[in-house]
Amino acid sequence: LRRKISLCSFSLFISVVTALEKMIISKLGDNTKLSCIYSQGGKLHLDNLRVYWQVDDPQEKCSVVYALISGQDNESEQCIHFKNRTQLLWDRLENGDFSLILLNVSQSDARRYKCIVLQNTEYTKRVHHEEVVLSLAASYSQPILSGPIRNTNSSEEEVTFRCRSSNGYPKPNVYWINKTDNRHLNSSELKITLQTDGTYSVFSTLKIKATSNMQIECSIKNEILQENLSAN
Repeated sequence: LRRKISLCSFSLFISVVTALEKMIISKLGDNTKLSCIYSQGGKLHLDNLRVYWQVDDPQEKCSVVYALISGQDNESEQCIHFKNRTQLLWDRLENGDFSLILLNVSQSDARRYKCIVLQNTEYTKRVHHEEVVLSLAASYSQPILSGPIRNTNSSEEEVTFRCRSSNGYPKPNVYWINKTDNRHLNSSELKITLQTDGTYSVFSTLKIKATSNMQIECSIKNEILQENLSAN
């Protein structure tokens, strides 16, 4: 039988370590690993260890992502959002690798997580604490640039360029550049739309006075992935 253990009793434990923090970037829909390594230079006895993965947010009503009690998983207090979406690397536990695999990540998984390892001897003490900040991203599609299209309702020789891209996350930065002199131009219209799958599509237009030597480029930048996709 699995024993239900309340996490509210953390305040009674003796803290002997400070937290380590890591930053992880994952793409939407991927399986990602939240790292937690407790290295002692030898095999661990899992019978006297408890490992808790939690969402590090005091505003959350449910914070339990995963719990390992005496070498067995304990789902009694696991949040519904994480049910059937978490896995440990079971063959590495005795080596102190308590990293958690989070399956099919979505926007709501972009959180700060903490891994806490407790040891039961004469008293319960915290022997390891790591924090992981998970950021999510998705690559935008290759931009499609159309134009120049002459504006018939303009008194000047004005033309319009249109640029579109989709399936990215988070919201992108959009740049228009005249490659003849590398001059940045202001968008005439910029529309970023949230799609049903949680990613964004972007549509931008540029209206500019036509010249004989203009070479217009549209650039879509994803800051988190440091991806810059261009079309000209």
